[in-house]
Amino acid sequence: MTRKMSTSAHGIKRCSACGKSIGRVLVDWGNKQDGKHRVYVECPLCHARSNSYASSNAAIDEWNDGKISKTQTYQESMIDLLEAKNG
Repeated sequence: MTRKMSTSAHGIKRCSACGKSIGRVLVDWGNKQDGKHRVYVECPLCHARSNSYASSNAAIDEWNDGKISKTQTYQESMIDLLEAKNG
């Protein structure tokens, strides 16, 4: 489960994998260290994401530097989006 967080003063750039959408800062509910959940930045279209960090600024910095992991191609994520819209 993820929840959208508000971003800091750091501006979040477009996804370096697909270039179509601006990343969102999300809580990594499955990753808790020192009593706090970690956060990451993810593209809502292609699901590329940064690593998880203790602060949103660190996750945003990594995202903006293009250091992301990609588990699905842009075409695959667009097919998923269209299937979800069309039922």
